[in-house]
Amino acid sequence: MAREILRTKAAETAYIDCGRPWCLSPYEWEAPNTKSLPLYFEEPELERMGYYYGKPQDGTWRRAIFYPLTVVMAAETDEFWLKQRYFEKEAELDYNEPQLHVMQPLVSAANFYGRVMMLPYMWGVRHPKDPIYDLGEDNPGSPVPYRKRYVPLSVKGALLEGAAFTGLGFLLP
Repeated sequence: MAREILRTKAAETAYIDCGRPWCLSPYEWEAPNTKSLPLYFEEPELERMGYYYGKPQDGTWRRAIFYPLTVVMAAETDEFWLKQRYFEKEAELDYNEPQLHVMQPLVSAANFYGRVMMLPYMWGVRHPKDPIYDLGEDNPGSPVPYRKRYVPLSVKGALLEGAAFTGLGFLLP
């Protein structure tokens, strides 16, 4: 029904505010039903959304420190050879602020090695052969707020983790 209405309306034009004619065109989209095996070492907030651990540098400290030099450069004549380069570099830093990504490799390494220790527990929470469908997940690059993702509580996972560490205690002297 809706498809037939759109086909008949596609030939007509709809006038919007400023008088530009826009033609209606039918657009059909179906959500992809893709699946994968469990991703035990995934960091979705970092990998999908771009949230990293660290403080962004907004340039307030840089501007406060170099303010006297900026005043001196602004007072110089336009023929001064360093003035143009100084303000080009300042504009570049204002446009592309440096980020403080020093802590992110350490946090990712701690996440990885902590999950290696918790791997039997995570196998108990979600079996390695169970498919995971990505319907309902946020798309990469979507503007979504930061979320903490926790490993759920599981009795089966706790039993597997205990068995693994008990077995390691017997294997290693």
